[in-house]
Amino acid sequence: MMELRRLRPSEFRLLGDELAGGAKASAFLAALRACLKSVNAGDAADADELFVISRKLSVAGVWDHIPVDRLTATLHRASRTTVEPVIEGMPKALAEHIRSLLGAMETEELRRRA
Repeated sequence: MMELRRLRPSEFRLLGDELAGGAKASAFLAALRACLKSVNAGDAADADELFVISRKLSVAGVWDHIPVDRLTATLHRASRTTVEPVIEGMPKALAEHIRSLLGAMETEELRRRA
């Protein structure tokens, strides 16, 4: 399994190319899930690392090729503190859309619990 925290710049580009070709979306989302679980929520160094990884994914065009519903579901499973640096590193329009979807998911969960 790929480890996002250990990818080299050339591997980010390759990942973008592979995702553009329709491959590896599930493997990427699994790697993202593992990466989010491996960090300490609220730790500044981990937050910086997540932001940098997300920016590298943006530059490589990775976010353009991941279905938003699957990406949102993956992010929703992690703590908001952990997810926020990832969202900050995304292109602005995508980040706003993801925040909106996550907010709606959180509202729905609260409604179900009430």
